[in-house]
Amino acid sequence: EYKHSNTSRRRSGEQWASDLIKHYTHGSQLTDALAQLEQSYNKAEFIVAEVYRNLKGLAICTSFKHIKVCKEQVQTLKVSFATLKTLGFEHEMLVDSSIQNTFILVELEGKIPIEAYTAWVTEKDHIKKNSGSPNLENFVKFYTKMVEQQADAQYIRKQLEDVTNHPNSGKPKD
Repeated sequence: EYKHSNTSRRRSGEQWASDLIKHYTHGSQLTDALAQLEQSYNKAEFIVAEVYRNLKGLAICTSFKHIKVCKEQVQTLKVSFATLKTLGFEHEMLVDSSIQNTFILVELEGKIPIEAYTAWVTEKDHIKKNSGSPNLENFVKFYTKMVEQQADAQYIRKQLEDVTNHPNSGKPKD
């Protein structure tokens, strides 16, 4: 019975840390969450495995029409990248020779909208010509910027549609 309550306590700690990592808004929260996860899992490798599982389970977004899913992807990518950096794995994510990184990158490329993928292919060619090989950090920065641009464009388009559909809104009545 004590073992069961200890397991429940550990799971609630893991859930708290997992929720904190998913929704963190300040860098110090990530450190607290990682400390909780490290205490729960007791090894950095387990945290890395959890990050990898989250990346493999990333939802597929077929179009920027589903901008909410794209934003969720970006959040997961940013948190995963920040988590790995905090654990000291930054160098491994930036090295282009890692076959693991290549596999992860290929898998992530298959989960983004086709418009983003085609733009990423162009960006990869640019990176190869100028500075070496594309890596996970390049991908996260590129996709984040693209999703932010798409979200802004959709917001502006919606605002213009609202003005067009309701031309008298916001004007004083005679």
